Amino acid sequence: MTDDQRRVARQRLDKQLRQLDSRKFSFNRMPWRKRMAYALLAFIYIVPLAITAALALDKVL
Repeated sequence: MTDDQRRVARQRLDKQLRQLDSRKFSFNRMPWRKRMAYALLAFIYIVPLAITAALALDKVL
């Protein structure tokens, strides 16, 4: 393989990897504010459910 062929193959591979990376949802690339917003939403939904489940279990036992 010549240097030119190697360079072209490397560029093609880099392009394919960039396309794959841009398609998948990557949490690490999200800004910290967006991460905090998702964490807050999860907290708002999960904590009341946990409290309700704990109270329901307390009544059952």
